[in-house]
Amino acid sequence: MFGKLPSILEAVPHYVVDYQERPEPRTEARWVDRVTTDGTWSGNLYDFYRRVIQKLFSDLKVPFKLKGAKRVDDTPVHEALREALINTIIHADYTGECQYKLLNAQICLYFVTLAL
Repeated sequence: MFGKLPSILEAVPHYVVDYQERPEPRTEARWVDRVTTDGTWSGNLYDFYRRVIQKLFSDLKVPFKLKGAKRVDDTPVHEALREALINTIIHADYTGECQYKLLNAQICLYFVTLAL
């Protein structure tokens, strides 16, 4: 989970992490943006976190706020999304026949561990 995808799949054959952005919640419509273990990137959890957190933060509004002379770009929403993503990654069971999926459907986020 911390190396490259071929090595991870040797140790954990059913390893899958999947972020999907869908046009609306609870729809079977195809995703419009996706990060998954498809072999085009390392597939490890660090890189998954880095890719997904940027996507989750990209549409968030950041009000102008100073702390001393330094701008603060972190809001409670940023903190909550970061916490939810990290907790879901940490507490997922990667040893069984399951996959980790995160659905971003404009209005709501689903952090899901699915059995295969």
